Amino acid sequence: MFAFDKPFVWVIILLIIIVLFGANRLTDIGKSLGRGIREFKEETQAANKDTKPESTTTTTTVASSAVTPADDEEVVITRRERKREDGTTEVIEDRVIRKKAQL
Repeated sequence: MFAFDKPFVWVIILLIIIVLFGANRLTDIGKSLGRGIREFKEETQAANKDTKPESTTTTTTVASSAVTPADDEEVVITRRERKREDGTTEVIEDRVIRKKAQL
């Protein structure tokens, strides 16, 4: 069977490739392949920097009609705004009932 673990087989394959494409053509293929990999890497890194979520958090204390807290409790609503990749903004609200601070 034809095994690729012997160096002699790799030498024969390399010689066949050189005869088919020529030495000048192989250097051009290597340069363009390296350039393509470098561009792909740069674009991937730039995309990772651009997609970091920018979020702002605001906390407000309001009385809500949907939730009726007890006298010693308050409703805290935390709003976060997150920009998506497509340019839209997503608003996330978390409602929490907690005890009022005793002064």
